[in-house]
Amino acid sequence: MESRYRNTKDRLVERNDYKLELLIQPGYNKDVWENAAIVLVKKGYKEYKKVIDKMFWCLQDMNWPGSSIIYEELVSINKINLINDYENIVSICLNKNDEEWLYNLYQFSKDCNINRNDFKKLNLYDKMVGVVR
Repeated sequence: MESRYRNTKDRLVERNDYKLELLIQPGYNKDVWENAAIVLVKKGYKEYKKVIDKMFWCLQDMNWPGSSIIYEELVSINKINLINDYENIVSICLNKNDEEWLYNLYQFSKDCNINRNDFKKLNLYDKMVGVVR
């Protein structure tokens, strides 16, 4: 049974006839989220870089299936290539007043070596730190 699922994931990695957004927390069934995250990561940075902004939404709850896979992949990217999307998602998170997500994003900044000076809007970083401390 496992080999059939592995083959399905491999086929999805090879195909390019669907939108990558469909792999980010697809539908309402969390049972497929982890496999979708695996496929997305296997697509490689050149493919998924256009949906990095949406990948940060997976970090809202680190207990969600696939969230740790997405987290580790995002941490592996040079911060220069994701800082704009990261700053935007911090802004969205602050507006939503989602403290758990903000904490996860703050932890991400530490793991990715993102600091205040990397932000264009320094007040966003300050607000994030103020909420999580």
